[in-house]
Amino acid sequence: MLFWGDTSTKDNSLSGGPAPAAFKGFVPNPACGTNWTTGAGASATPPAGPLPDHLGVIVTDHVTQAGARPSGDTAHLVIVHTDPGYGPDPTQHGTGTVVATVC
Repeated sequence: MLFWGDTSTKDNSLSGGPAPAAFKGFVPNPACGTNWTTGAGASATPPAGPLPDHLGVIVTDHVTQAGARPSGDTAHLVIVHTDPGYGPDPTQHGTGTVVATVC
């Protein structure tokens, strides 16, 4: 699973249609059943890394964008066992394997 990176909108399909290209996949403080708004691209302030072995990741149905701020829903929250190689630059993709569903 790709959860962060410059190709996240191309590599992840959403049931509500494609996400705007500015969305790279990082949403701070995800919570089950809530809507969220984040900054575009690397301005969303992803963690510096390295990432912990396991990470909570949202699964969204749709992402829209008003101005420079993508927003969407939290359809699910999953736990991902992270792979090495992540970095805060959008070309250093965050990937991993889903190991559990929280909601």
